[in-house]
Amino acid sequence: MRLFRRRRLLAVAALAVPAAHAAPGMEWVAADLPPFAWSAPGGPQGYAHELAVAMARHLGRPGRVSYVPWARAVRMVEQGGNYGVFPLVRTPEREARFQWLVPLMVVRYGLYTLATRAPLSLDELRPLRVGLLRGSPIGAHLKAEGFQSLLSAKDYKDLLRLLREGTIDAIYAGTFMLEAAMDALGQPRSDFALRATLGEGTLYMAASLSVDADEVRRWLAAYRALDENGTVAQLRRRYLP
Repeated sequence: MRLFRRRRLLAVAALAVPAAHAAPGMEWVAADLPPFAWSAPGGPQGYAHELAVAMARHLGRPGRVSYVPWARAVRMVEQGGNYGVFPLVRTPEREARFQWLVPLMVVRYGLYTLATRAPLSLDELRPLRVGLLRGSPIGAHLKAEGFQSLLSAKDYKDLLRLLREGTIDAIYAGTFMLEAAMDALGQPRSDFALRATLGEGTLYMAASLSVDADEVRRWLAAYRALDENGTVAQLRRRYLP
């Protein structure tokens, strides 16, 4: 009897080992970057936010997204752990530092000033103080074009405030995203003017390199299922042009 009981206990312990060492599910982090994700008064929303929640529910998991400053969100995912992030622009410098899951949208990048300022050529824009999101790699576009005075802020709200206060002379950001932020923040688009566009990039839902391959496959399978049943198209119509 004792031998049977001991064998039974060993069998139960053996079955418990895989569960104890199973890779935890991936958690999403994001920042206020409309129209993809932002903490609205009625609760977080946005195309990528709602897509992540729908994917999680398809997997039978809680649909939670943690909101932190953008630079911190990117750093959390890049440093490892079971994190995913959105919307992250895919660049050659970032290519090997993340797992690229779902493409969201191609965006153009543009330089905005206050509309009260006289029209400026690209040569006249180069000496100006230009603001961009902290942690964003797109400042490389400006440096390649000869811009020298670059400042960063934690989100679009801060960038628009700094522009209105005169701390910066222009903002460099994804045109669709910055204009969506103006709408979300109640700032009339007519108060600002797009002076030039410089480059474009594709935004993704991405994951840390340390996220298990099977876990990545689960999320990709969930996305494909939502694409097939029309959920993805429905969300795109709601938030994207």
